[in-house]
Amino acid sequence: MGYLKVNTTGTGEVIIHTDNILYVKKTGQAIDFVMDIGPSQDRAEIRLNGSGITEDTKNKFNEAVIQAQSQAVVTVAASIDEVFETISLDPA
Repeated sequence: MGYLKVNTTGTGEVIIHTDNILYVKKTGQAIDFVMDIGPSQDRAEIRLNGSGITEDTKNKFNEAVIQAQSQAVVTVAASIDEVFETISLDPA
């Protein structure tokens, strides 16, 4: 239904389609958007790498995914302590 817009220092502005996001999780200093889980429990993910990533960061992205279901685009900005650096597919 909607999209997340995230500005990163390394990749630039990134748009993520939220319809396929099953859940958001924090992995070290990264946020993983889990898009699919295969029969052998392997996951298709988009990983947002950064620094200063906390549980609050994960919660901010969870809320943004929910908001994107009723809005066209939700911009997620880094707080003063967070840096969103790069984004990659299937990082595992």
